[in-house]
Amino acid sequence: MLTRDGSDQVARVLLEAVTNRQEFVPLTWDDRETILRVLDHPPEELVALREALFSDVNWRRSVLTDTRYR
Repeated sequence: MLTRDGSDQVARVLLEAVTNRQEFVPLTWDDRETILRVLDHPPEELVALREALFSDVNWRRSVLTDTRYR
């Protein structure tokens, strides 16, 4: 899905993580938003991932727009 979207770099990072059985994958905020974008209508097995990313990205956006954190 990421490769079809033109997001080859993010796809490679995730493929490497799966191949190496990494428990933690360091993703940038742009990477997270890219993954969220391609999961707009996710297959059932990726719904939980989309929900987690959606919550994470929305939290980040709210912190960046809250003047108390500037």
